Amino acid sequence: MSLGAADLRQRRKQNCTGSDKMAPEERNKENSKLGRSPKYMLIQRFAKLFFGCLAAVTSGMMYAVYLSTYHERKFWFSSRQELEREITFQGDSAIYYSFYKELLKAPSFERGVYELTHNNKTVSLKTINAVQQMTLYPELIASVLYQASGSEEVIEPVYFYIGIVFGLQGIYVTALFVTSWVMSGTWLAGMLTVAWFVINRTDTTRIDYSIPSRENWALPYFACQVAALTGYLKKNLNCSAEKFCYLLVSASTYTFMMMWEYSHYLLFVQAVSLFLLDSFALAQTEKVHEVYKIYLFSLFLGYLLQFENSALLVSPLLSLVAALMLSKYLQMNVKKGTFVSRLLKIMYIYLVLTVTLTLNLLLKVRFCCTNGEPLKETVKLEDGRIGERPEIVYHVIHTILLGSLAMCLEGMKYLWTPYVCMLAAFGVCSPELWMTLFKWLRLKAVHPILLALILSMAVPTIIGFSLWKEIYQIYSKRSAEDIYKILTSYKASFLIIEDSICNEVGPERGCRVKDLLDIANGHVSNSKTKVVCEEGDSYAYSKYGRFCHEIKMNYSPYVNYFTRVYWNRSYFVYRINTVISFQS
Repeated sequence: MSLGAADLRQRRKQNCTGSDKMAPEERNKENSKLGRSPKYMLIQRFAKLFFGCLAAVTSGMMYAVYLSTYHERKFWFSSRQELEREITFQGDSAIYYSFYKELLKAPSFERGVYELTHNNKTVSLKTINAVQQMTLYPELIASVLYQASGSEEVIEPVYFYIGIVFGLQGIYVTALFVTSWVMSGTWLAGMLTVAWFVINRTDTTRIDYSIPSRENWALPYFACQVAALTGYLKKNLNCSAEKFCYLLVSASTYTFMMMWEYSHYLLFVQAVSLFLLDSFALAQTEKVHEVYKIYLFSLFLGYLLQFENSALLVSPLLSLVAALMLSKYLQMNVKKGTFVSRLLKIMYIYLVLTVTLTLNLLLKVRFCCTNGEPLKETVKLEDGRIGERPEIVYHVIHTILLGSLAMCLEGMKYLWTPYVCMLAAFGVCSPELWMTLFKWLRLKAVHPILLALILSMAVPTIIGFSLWKEIYQIYSKRSAEDIYKILTSYKASFLIIEDSICNEVGPERGCRVKDLLDIANGHVSNSKTKVVCEEGDSYAYSKYGRFCHEIKMNYSPYVNYFTRVYWNRSYFVYRINTVISFQS
């Protein structure tokens, strides 16, 4: 066993060293063919990496700020009393925040932890370990950070608490951005992922209703783990990047397991995806088994630090990983021909025979992706064989499994939808996917590589612009019927008009939301024809007034399509009528 492990490590070391040595030579050779110097390519690669990372971090920060602003305006949080603020934590999630308050009120952190581990207030006539049974590690971490950072004099405890959660959601979005970027090779896919995530926010997160819930603390770490795993599974990865991805997978897997009591079930789905990926021989077996070891280590360490949590010992994740590791051990012993292997050979043959038919059918599907050609170590764009990239196949399998669970369990929808957004963004932005499609269609009229590159840039750009022209048209000069058609196409039930956008004034003209919409819709004046409106802006002729102004007048045809249900000094809320009543 030790000899085989040493041989395996030696081969991996040689592969890493060889890839590191060959990569610069191959890059220089390729660059010389294209007439580009290595210095030029290095600058181009650095610029792409810099702007991509900047876009990823900016997207996460903007989303966190958006959540904070939305939460403040939804609940008027700053104007409420402390008890009223806690009431906004709907459902059972408010109890998590109460434990956070108890930790801060305790005379010392050690005393606070002792009171939580010997809690006799939550369950009547019973003393429980609340930290273990309710997974209060997020509250422990938040209280430590609040006290250690000296934030008592700067910010209230509740703002510090929800600020951490909103910050984690920003990390969630950034991780999805990076995952789509790594898969497609362009950070344009990441931008599209973020846009779809925000648009489908009712199906991607439940943070509106229960900020302290465990999944809001845990899922950002799982997204980071998926992003690192995506990079780790890539072929021809240099040793430094591989080690970084491995360490990030290890840290995020363990943290995810500590933050949520149901995390091992989601990791079980991931382990099944990796098992199928390994069965198809689309990923390096050594890498897959390294991830299995991470699972085992995280389960063992989690068991110790979660007060010997027995749920981890009976988890399906441990059973699956242990069985897979045992099968590998038996497979190695069969090759050695030891006495133990002879006794277990019958079991091994039986196992092989029972799964052969299933794997055979699955392998047939795999080879129909590859058209019966042998797998290549390096897949180029012109090959049109995206099905041979292990990180892509992993995400397809993982998304299908999560989608199957989402059809059975409503709660799984919030785990599945973000990865659908990410996978869809990758699909429209990946030249390799377009190239594979053109190979299947046997397109010959246009050069497939050129067309794939054009479509991978044009399609997401068009989608991005259409999502922005579409949603904000309520502040443009469009008819009631046009706005009604746009909103019903998104299956919207209510319309919210923000008065600050509709009545936005300022010295800088042409950069406001309504100005940009008028430019896009052709409602800007030229030197020959213009109409000066009451608000002082110059526009080309439009027979419709600004929708956000006109709808407030409550006359036909606006009242036919929309019914006002609430308004205050900041917002006007209208119900979108399912049955149109034509009034005079």
